[in-house]
Amino acid sequence: CKSSSQGGGQFFVRALVPGNWVSLMKGTGADHLKEVQNNTGAHIEIPARRSEGEKRRVKVEGPDDECVAKAFVDLLAPVADAMDNGQLSAPPEGCTIVFELEPGMVGQLIGKSGKVANQLRNEYGVDIKTDDKSAVPLGTILAPMAQLRGALPFVIAKMAQGFGRTDYPETRRDGKGYDGGKGY
Repeated sequence: CKSSSQGGGQFFVRALVPGNWVSLMKGTGADHLKEVQNNTGAHIEIPARRSEGEKRRVKVEGPDDECVAKAFVDLLAPVADAMDNGQLSAPPEGCTIVFELEPGMVGQLIGKSGKVANQLRNEYGVDIKTDDKSAVPLGTILAPMAQLRGALPFVIAKMAQGFGRTDYPETRRDGKGYDGGKGY
């Protein structure tokens, strides 16, 4: 996982997380963020906050889905710890992560006749909903933090299967073109 290649062949995920998770994910002086990057070889971007309480975009990029999943799970460890010891209250309905998807990823996350979504629910206790009607398709995962972290490698592997696919329409629903299947 640590052998991060430069340039082509990189896989990434973009997700929106609650704003109050970010300081925990980064750690004091961004120490935790740097540690995760050093341990996994992934590159992690978290833009500066614009307003209090808003969801924040996190981009995790690495040579493959396993590296990206490990980095994402490790990045969430302090959030899970804070919830476990009562420093951060977990929402009663569960924790939510919203992934920004490429069109090929939507089908991979639901599966034929909902097979993948059912597998996520049955094996991990995680619900997933997709919205492919918005300009940028979204995949929302809702679950208690422990189940969420347990399911992330599976979810990210499924997303990787649809990453960069070219057998989908050239334009998004808002009429803008995809960037060669590598992002928006």
